[in-house]
Amino acid sequence: RDAQESRGLGDVYKRQREDRLLFKQGRELLEQAKKQASQKKTPYTDLEAECLLNAYLLNHADMEKARTVFFREYPNTKHSRASVWQKISRIRTLDNLFPQDTAWDTDLQIRTMCREYNFYHGEKRFAV
Repeated sequence: RDAQESRGLGDVYKRQREDRLLFKQGRELLEQAKKQASQKKTPYTDLEAECLLNAYLLNHADMEKARTVFFREYPNTKHSRASVWQKISRIRTLDNLFPQDTAWDTDLQIRTMCREYNFYHGEKRFAV
């Protein structure tokens, strides 16, 4: 009986070890993917963000026109069309003219620029 219990415990230990190895491999793959994703990330300069905010305002909050202006001003940018759209969406999220459009998180850069716009123009266009 002791031999059977011993063998049974060995099987359990072997399965647990296999599970731990698989978990470790999965964790390593996830860490590697995160590392690669962060290396691809290209931060927006203040000039690029300002270009987006100005294009957004000058084109009466037309997000597609703002994106077109950005790519005309920065034809060699490393930012994708989706990334630029997301950045413009962060502006829209703070725009008081579109109170229902709150799907995006904002970032410090955009919040700061929108706050400065409010201050220098003496209005509360943006919710910051």
